Amino acid sequence: MAQQSGKWAARNIYADLTGGVREPFRYWDKGYMAMVGRGAAVAELGRRRLQLQGPLAFVSWLAVHLALLPGFQQKVRALFSWANGYVTHSPSQVVVGRPD
Repeated sequence: MAQQSGKWAARNIYADLTGGVREPFRYWDKGYMAMVGRGAAVAELGRRRLQLQGPLAFVSWLAVHLALLPGFQQKVRALFSWANGYVTHSPSQVVVGRPD
């Protein structure tokens, strides 16, 4: 919801500055996803609430969260960190931004 409302606010601010017309906010509910455990997750996707569970939902969760990361390097780092954590049974520690 934060991404959708942020884009909506930016468009309305731009419309105010350029003499355009403001648009009302319309939330598009994409569904829900939750990681349940190692290799397991649950998801309800889309308007029809397609239900996924187990390994398929787990892979879907990974794919969505990788897609939401901003850059290629962050995606690669996250993927390697998750793979390492999965194989070694250690918690993942992904640094998304540039470390100071």
